Amino acid sequence: MVQGTTISVTDDLLNLEPDIRRYVLTHELGHAAQHHSIWISASAVSFLAALIPVCLSHGLRHISMSLSLLAAAFTAMYIIVLFTEVQADKLAQRLVGRNAAIRGNEEMGKLSGTLRTIERRIKLTVLRRR
Repeated sequence: MVQGTTISVTDDLLNLEPDIRRYVLTHELGHAAQHHSIWISASAVSFLAALIPVCLSHGLRHISMSLSLLAAAFTAMYIIVLFTEVQADKLAQRLVGRNAAIRGNEEMGKLSGTLRTIERRIKLTVLRRR
């Protein structure tokens, strides 16, 4: 049971086909049920807590190393966010079915302009696997 979690949606959700609407809601419920906001927040704080002292201690003398560490931290954060997205998609797929999850994901990609991004392609590849 998920407690203390709020999922906000806009009235745009009402304009979607029922299968796609169910996909969106189950995807968001997947994030809440698996506490993804806590994962993402905790990892962001951890990365920053580790990076800030290193960047400050090296200052401008080693700016390339500081930038490299920052790039590595952002890459790690992106991987964590992508992992949580795929996890939420898999839960939605179990609840609404494979075809509805794929169609919902594609529709969200069209509506948000992210259909051709690497993240969307990875998510769709995972959902299409048998």
